[in-house]
Amino acid sequence: MCSSDLSPGAKQHEPVVWCTTLGKGRVVTISMGHYQRPAHFSSLNCVGFQTVLARSCEWAATGQVTIPVPANFPTKETESIAGPKEIQWKAR
Repeated sequence: MCSSDLSPGAKQHEPVVWCTTLGKGRVVTISMGHYQRPAHFSSLNCVGFQTVLARSCEWAATGQVTIPVPANFPTKETESIAGPKEIQWKAR
């Protein structure tokens, strides 16, 4: 994901997302870590975070995921920063 912090022990990015059902409900927990950028930058602009949040909310509400992974989703080699209106919500 979009994080310049590496886990001290593993020396790699380690975002955590887990989901479970609880009775008739669904639960999603997202722990992305910290984004070390200038003070004016919001880590909420990470396309990876926005995508995980949107797809998780959809799953928690409906039990299905129809929101595609956007074309500008971050990769191992590249970050992807965008405001919510700039995300390319078309599948890769």
